[in-house]
Amino acid sequence: MSLEAGDDALLWKVFLQSLGGQALAWFQKLTSGSVSSFRNLCELFIGHYICHCKQKKDVANLFEMRQAEGERLKDYLMRFSTKMTQVDDCDPRTAAMAFRSGLVATGNFYESLV
Repeated sequence: MSLEAGDDALLWKVFLQSLGGQALAWFQKLTSGSVSSFRNLCELFIGHYICHCKQKKDVANLFEMRQAEGERLKDYLMRFSTKMTQVDDCDPRTAAMAFRSGLVATGNFYESLV
């Protein structure tokens, strides 16, 4: 079964059935007559929820990371690794530079890197 763009009633029904939680609450708060078409509903929905979309990360985000004072190296490495998986095509040398630049400048490990 395919949904045709011209069948607004069916599209509304399928859309409504796909909602849950906060999205359903948002839909239920729409005032009667405030939406003129399914396309208009889509525009309102996207406009309301676009800020919740995950933004792609780039390598600059890795250089913004810092090891917190007193944070264990293992914990910093885990945070860094998680962020690194969100960066597309991350060059390993650049990632290593970003990791090193975020380290607290004390301790044997830091000294061995510089």
